[in-house]
Amino acid sequence: MNLRDFYRHYFTGDPYSEVRSWCEKSHRDLDVPKSWGSTSTVFAQLINDVKPQSIVELGTWKGTSAIHMTQHAVKRQSDVVVLCVDTWLASNPALWKIKRFRQSVLTQQIGRSQYAQFLCNVLLSGFEKQILPFRNTSSLALQLMRERRVEVDFIYIDAGHSECEVASDLAGAWEIVRVGGMIVGDDFTNRFLGVPQAVRDFAKSKGLRQSVDGQKWWLRKQ
Repeated sequence: MNLRDFYRHYFTGDPYSEVRSWCEKSHRDLDVPKSWGSTSTVFAQLINDVKPQSIVELGTWKGTSAIHMTQHAVKRQSDVVVLCVDTWLASNPALWKIKRFRQSVLTQQIGRSQYAQFLCNVLLSGFEKQILPFRNTSSLALQLMRERRVEVDFIYIDAGHSECEVASDLAGAWEIVRVGGMIVGDDFTNRFLGVPQAVRDFAKSKGLRQSVDGQKWWLRKQ
């Protein structure tokens, strides 16, 4: 099953319909982080190499990296599908500890919701046909894709940052990425010691050598 059919199996209609009017009236600029490595040159390098038609992003937040990846991917595959998996609940402890993020996920006001802001950012980017939101945990999304025998070209992991969370996402991603495809991730840094540890352990278990550039890391499935 391809990624778009997988999405349509669970969702029908326009995922952007509830925010479209609000976004058009209230927002003229993308509300996205300016750092966090979301527009790293590594994306262009790896996407040019793999030329993915299907991308899964685990951990999306405001959609900056998803939009950036799509900008590069559509140049090579106009019908690329990018599935963005997130709870939009600041479930990463580093985000939950920041008061403004915590308030933004607890509010019921559409104008202050992080999920609504993600949808609006995608609309403003013009990539609503390519980027599809899957509002749940990475573990559930990966399980459902595995059960539906979905195979994807490119997976970006930036969800939970503990060693066990990264190890779980890696194991699940490995089962759905095609041979020759790529698993990429963020925060290979001492600030999040669980990330490099999980990546090194997984690479060793598969007889692979991880590549690292700054805080970005990647593995190719052989």
